[in-house]
Amino acid sequence: MSTRQVHICIGLILAGTLLLDWLTPLGSQDFLLYVVPILLTAWLDRPNSAYAVAALATGLVAVGVVLSPPGIPLEVAVINRTLTASVFWITAFLTIRSRSIAKARQIQQLHTVIESIPDLIFMKDRAGRYSHVNQQTCRFFGRSAEELLGRADRELCPPDVAEGFRAADLAVMESGTVRTFEEAALDHAGVLRQWLRTKGPLFGSDGTVTGTFGIVRDIAPLRLAMEQEIGRAHV
Repeated sequence: MSTRQVHICIGLILAGTLLLDWLTPLGSQDFLLYVVPILLTAWLDRPNSAYAVAALATGLVAVGVVLSPPGIPLEVAVINRTLTASVFWITAFLTIRSRSIAKARQIQQLHTVIESIPDLIFMKDRAGRYSHVNQQTCRFFGRSAEELLGRADRELCPPDVAEGFRAADLAVMESGTVRTFEEAALDHAGVLRQWLRTKGPLFGSDGTVTGTFGIVRDIAPLRLAMEQEIGRAHV
């Protein structure tokens, strides 16, 4: 479901449950339906939305004590609804907790993929400082991740190389688009390599550009294999 659809469902269920609670006498357990919109917050991006809905449901349960027709003694109804309100908060906590566990698992899986592929993968902030690097990037520079994070290319590369990298970063941040191009660059051992470089902007939650990402592949082995294949074809 889309975020808008989830919001609509939550609003309708809250309003419908309040109406049902209003029409049925005290002692009816219709207000337990407030648990449903709390569970629906699992589809929303905001992590604490479950607590917000739980708070709203708690208030509506209290309102129901006043609006509902007479039924069981008022003291018993208040106790029942207080216990039910605690269920709302427990449900909200478990919903948020399950989302956190699922998100952590997804992040770990993504980290495994990033560290397993042979490409250099990195992210930089707007100032060009590295904020994330995989092991292939560390091997390219001949440095550990701790030595790379928080540092810019001008601290790691010759001036002319660093200027080229920075110019490419500024270009993608200004354009807001992903670019792919070939370039030659020396690795930490001084070996000239041919790279296929993909760079693009990173965006914050408000849509502003917060930095860049890069995916770089050494295409020399691929070119060599293609040349050998062409050579065999002409034999």
